Amino acid sequence: MPELFILFLLAVYKVIIVYFGFMILFLCPSLVVYQEFLLWNNETALKPLSLLGLIKVYCLAVLWMTLCLIGSVLLLPKYALTRDVSYETQCIVEPCITRFCAWLLLGKTRIIDIHKLPPPNDRLESNVLIRKEQPNDEHQEKNGYIYVANHSSMIDTMVVYHLSRRFKWWSKSSLKYIPGVGYIGILGKHILVDRFNKKNNKSALGRTPTDTTRKSQNTASNLFTQSSFFLKEGHSVFVFPEGTRRMESMPFKNGAFKIAVQNCIDVVPISIDIPRTNPWNGCYPFTRDEKVAATITVHNPIEVNKNTDLETLKAICHKTIFSVLPQNFNVEQGKEEEIYNKSVVNENKVHVQNNGKKQH
Repeated sequence: MPELFILFLLAVYKVIIVYFGFMILFLCPSLVVYQEFLLWNNETALKPLSLLGLIKVYCLAVLWMTLCLIGSVLLLPKYALTRDVSYETQCIVEPCITRFCAWLLLGKTRIIDIHKLPPPNDRLESNVLIRKEQPNDEHQEKNGYIYVANHSSMIDTMVVYHLSRRFKWWSKSSLKYIPGVGYIGILGKHILVDRFNKKNNKSALGRTPTDTTRKSQNTASNLFTQSSFFLKEGHSVFVFPEGTRRMESMPFKNGAFKIAVQNCIDVVPISIDIPRTNPWNGCYPFTRDEKVAATITVHNPIEVNKNTDLETLKAICHKTIFSVLPQNFNVEQGKEEEIYNKSVVNENKVHVQNNGKKQH
């Protein structure tokens, strides 16, 4: 009997090793490489992915998943005791892994106008990896913020951690099936949503996560529920409002802006410029020539209230984000450009209203 039990454990161990080996070393990296290849193999990218670039994408995907798997395992003891390791996940594990991966395989990240960032929430971000000193102290601490940015490559999800802010991601629910990365997403209590389930999208506004059943845990309606709850608790949310990765600009979806208007949450536009010459193809880290892999530009927060017009808010965010990016980004501006031209942008802070000047 003991021998059979040992054989059973060995069989389970082998199955686990084969599963993780297949997922981490082949299936998931292959999908990542294929997606990046398609993104860079189009007319807006000056240089498509070279063989070296493909190898670096593969290595980064494997390294990212492996480190996330190790990090999630290290967090399990505390999770078993407290059932909550979101702080350790978001403020320690995620920044360390993403910064290390970006530094090792891509190069440095440059940040412009970081003083425009809202100050960190001391109650939620008391950690050495979160920047405590803030030159501009004009923003008052209140609810969380909604950070919105363009999305053109997997590089974006790594370099934004150089902003040194704690936030929760909006991410598709299929992420939880990716070894390592998915486990970190669950432990960090990030907001996972099924993008193809749009039932009751409006009905969740104003509800709390406790009102949501297990069956609807990853529905689009729960996206609004969780986001509203976390924002009111002081957490910030990071969103790619285009909804997908594209080298050129895409119209913004309504979700993040609806939540901002419903809850009077200020929006912080972020521009992420990945060089069209393709940082994947560089010889770094095999040479000492450490080029800039990405440039992040922080814009003034946009003040939102109940009278804010949704379409105008979207248009201003779209125009603001893409105003500092290369011209080949702006091939699909259309409606946003027309609406933006009718709106008024304050030089220091944008006040978006539907009915004239704000009444004090």
